[in-house]
Amino acid sequence: MSSPVSPSSSFPRGELDSSLSEQSFGISSYEITESSGLEAVARVVLLDATVVFISLSARGYQLQTGDGAVFEALEDLLHSASPSYADARQKVLMVKLNALR
Repeated sequence: MSSPVSPSSSFPRGELDSSLSEQSFGISSYEITESSGLEAVARVVLLDATVVFISLSARGYQLQTGDGAVFEALEDLLHSASPSYADARQKVLMVKLNALR
């Protein structure tokens, strides 16, 4: 029988999963590949079919193979990593703005 996972030890995984789910319009797919109480890592397929690994820790969001830059928001990381994400986000924002008219 497995022991229950404490909320603090599942935080990075839950937060990364939630954040990626919210950005589903701008990515093709994702899968959480590693998780601990301190960090979670996801394999993310971008809209242009590029595969990246994104980690979330107490420092923030980071590309595993990037230049070491840390982002406070997943949106900022995806924007810097993928021009296709930036285009998709712009389209979503325009649709939302037009719905307000």
